[in-house]
Amino acid sequence: MNEENDYILRLIKSAMDFMVTVFSKKNAIGNCMDEANHKVKVSEDDLLRFMVNKYISDGKINEAEDMIFEAIEANKSEENFKTAISFYEELSGWSDDKLSKYNFSKREIIQGLKDVKEIYKQA
Repeated sequence: MNEENDYILRLIKSAMDFMVTVFSKKNAIGNCMDEANHKVKVSEDDLLRFMVNKYISDGKINEAEDMIFEAIEANKSEENFKTAISFYEELSGWSDDKLSKYNFSKREIIQGLKDVKEIYKQA
């Protein structure tokens, strides 16, 4: 079953990588820069990504996932999509033991990816 989950995750990751590549045709760092005023702009999408990464590092995996879905429901942006995929991609590299330590599982990763795909398919 573990090999099957790994295979499914690789298939999903490949499909999502392709979708992200198709959606994104811009330089993320360049888009955050306001060169005229020499300032960095942080969008809500960027803030979500930062917060999710912080929650992951703090071991608050379920809270990070909840935050992602709340953001997606409020704004089905390309950046929120990428943040969700990145979140599940990060977790898919974790061992079952590590996931279990934070009350998460490979099955939840697969379901989360399916849920994100379904939400964006309806958009």
